[in-house]
Amino acid sequence: MATHTRRSATKTAAANTAPLGASNKENAKASKASSGKKSKKKGSDDNNNGDEVLLNVMKRMEQFEALLTAAQKENDTLRARLGTDTEPAPREGCANPDENAAGPKDGDMARGGGGDEASVTGGGDGGDSEDVDIAVFKDKIADLEKQLAAKNAIIETTTATANATGPPPKPTVPDGSILRPRGNFSIQVAMGLAGSEKKHSIYQALVRAIKHISGQSPLQYHLTWAENSNEDKVRVFRKCREAHPFLRRFHNDWATEAILKQWFKNRRGNAYANGYLEVPPKYAYLKDNAAKRNPNGSRVKKSKIVLAKKKNEKRARLAKSKHRTAATSTARADAEEEAEDGMSVDESSGDEGSGEE
Repeated sequence: MATHTRRSATKTAAANTAPLGASNKENAKASKASSGKKSKKKGSDDNNNGDEVLLNVMKRMEQFEALLTAAQKENDTLRARLGTDTEPAPREGCANPDENAAGPKDGDMARGGGGDEASVTGGGDGGDSEDVDIAVFKDKIADLEKQLAAKNAIIETTTATANATGPPPKPTVPDGSILRPRGNFSIQVAMGLAGSEKKHSIYQALVRAIKHISGQSPLQYHLTWAENSNEDKVRVFRKCREAHPFLRRFHNDWATEAILKQWFKNRRGNAYANGYLEVPPKYAYLKDNAAKRNPNGSRVKKSKIVLAKKKNEKRARLAKSKHRTAATSTARADAEEEAEDGMSVDESSGDEGSGEE
């Protein structure tokens, strides 16, 4: 009985001690897991510090690039105002001359750190990465300074060339070509075919030929000039130049284009007046303008005015020459009469002297 009691007590003690051992093992595993998590967290903190270092360096590089760009713009403005390059090149390590004298401010290297170099690396961790980042940063600054110096050299060369050669030359046209006049002008006068009946007949012949060639083309008069195809216009211009070489002297066929535009406009106006075409709403104001026009005003074409002026000038020249001729003949007749009178007086005086003797 006593032996049985001892065995049961031993089993009870073993049963009581077994949970304690298991709990110790579990506690050990939990402590190892927590230590592993702490080590991983520390590693992630180190990585985060490295990322912050790179971000700070990149931000600073962007700041220096912005400063270099601002300095370049300022140099360009000063050169444009003064005409010469008086802006000195920025010193090495800084693009802004004001900051070059004062040096970098504390705390600019990192937004969230202190003013020393350790703030670049986010607290001083990772010394090797700090040296590499600073070296890359300096190389980047040197490259930017070289680019700025090259651009300044180009600006100086361009400025010197412009000052030496003067203003750029005006655009030229082929020899013998006539440019299109600006503003409102008479086509016939601008073409130099006004002032005589012969020139007027040449202009009328050219207008008839251009109308004939245009009538054989796909150009439509009921459309505006801009609505017609450019290819059809080019074909008409080419045929007109081939048929009448006189039209080649006008730059970019402006005379042929002006004649066609005027002809199409007149045909559309006639069609609107006779009801063949419906008047677009955009032309409604023309009726009001016609009502406001002075009915007693001149409707004479400019070419006819030039022709009348030329004729009047010719008449004046002829009248002046006739008057000059008449005055010359009168003076000559008077001189001859005076000479004859002088001769008769001399003869009569000679006769009287001979009678006294």
